[in-house]
Amino acid sequence: IDYDLTTMSKDMVYATVYLMMTEPDDFEGKKFKMRGQYLSAYYEPKDAYYNYCFISDAAGCCSQGIEFATKEHLKYPEDFPKDETNIEVVGEFESYMEDGKLYCHLKDSQMTVLKDEEN
Repeated sequence: IDYDLTTMSKDMVYATVYLMMTEPDDFEGKKFKMRGQYLSAYYEPKDAYYNYCFISDAAGCCSQGIEFATKEHLKYPEDFPKDETNIEVVGEFESYMEDGKLYCHLKDSQMTVLKDEEN
């Protein structure tokens, strides 16, 4: 793991996630570990669900959702937890183009549902 956000202070998590989104080329191919809340979003033009690990920052004002794609071909909703469930995600950072826009996500991710005491 190149970046373990689970061991960083909330300020460092915020700074790292900010850099991931603003300078994605610096993080291509790096492996990340993070904890947050699971959230899904449906995108009608693609008829697809996108999965996110929602990480809160230190002040609680600038939270960020990091998209992830699981290594296994899981189906939504039966193979995913309910929204706002605490999860841990480990995956490789990758940027990609979709509909003419640049996006970032963790590919080939392993998602683990956390027990309350693990968060």
